[in-house]
Amino acid sequence: MQLLLTADDAGIDPSRNRGIFRALEAGLLKNISIIVNQAGWQDLLVRLKTFAEVATGLHLNLTAGRPLASGLSTLVDPEGKFFNKFELLKKVLEGSIEVQEVRKEFQAQWDFFRGAGLSASHFDGHHHIHVWPGIAQVFAQVVPHRAWVRRPCKKGILAIGPQLYEGTDLLLTDLNRLQKVLNFWCLQSDGIWQRQFRTVDDFGGASLSDAPTLGGFQREIANLDGEVCEFMCHPGDEWDEDSVRFSKLMARQIERDILCSAELKLFLRNLPANTVSYKDLS
Repeated sequence: MQLLLTADDAGIDPSRNRGIFRALEAGLLKNISIIVNQAGWQDLLVRLKTFAEVATGLHLNLTAGRPLASGLSTLVDPEGKFFNKFELLKKVLEGSIEVQEVRKEFQAQWDFFRGAGLSASHFDGHHHIHVWPGIAQVFAQVVPHRAWVRRPCKKGILAIGPQLYEGTDLLLTDLNRLQKVLNFWCLQSDGIWQRQFRTVDDFGGASLSDAPTLGGFQREIANLDGEVCEFMCHPGDEWDEDSVRFSKLMARQIERDILCSAELKLFLRNLPANTVSYKDLS
């Protein structure tokens, strides 16, 4: 199996950047997904100067910070900040989001990414927004044909629509329920994208972000089914007062240590699974 270990949220704050680059130095991690409109952006660009070999993807964002595009009204609160993931999902499911605003913001982030001299080896979405209803269509209008795109669908898990769950808060905090809905949205996206993009055979890691363990990493990776699979992770380092809430969870440092561990390296060698970069697949 060719295994794409991908660290999400690069650029969200310096503490996450530190953890991600420690994992890159350890050798197993070879892919990062970058948020362009957050506090760790400049720090990330400096670090990338010494890691030219890493595969850099664009992590499109509608749920954290402020937009890059101007004139948005349905994606932001009265202070001009993006709605959080709970509020955005509620509005998406209600149909109160203007999809052309989504397209405008996605294009602005893509242009900003390229303007910094970065090349996108892959594309995905913060909180998997790129497969959410309505947003998946706009995503396909912005992202280049034949690009590698995350398909956060896990084999062996039922696909169940969000209408069966009460409230977006429960849906987005119960990771087992979320994976079932992600599978549902991925099937819907398949019909929209019509093989416009390249995607992996199987995906893992979504159920581990709150309580990662070495055993959990090993089980999820061992259960991946296919020749090319992706495993999403969220390493970080010691946080400071300016770090986002998610970066302040001890789970981020636990993921960093797992990715740097000799135990994980030995496990992958014996599986066998060869950790690769998206650049290796181009």
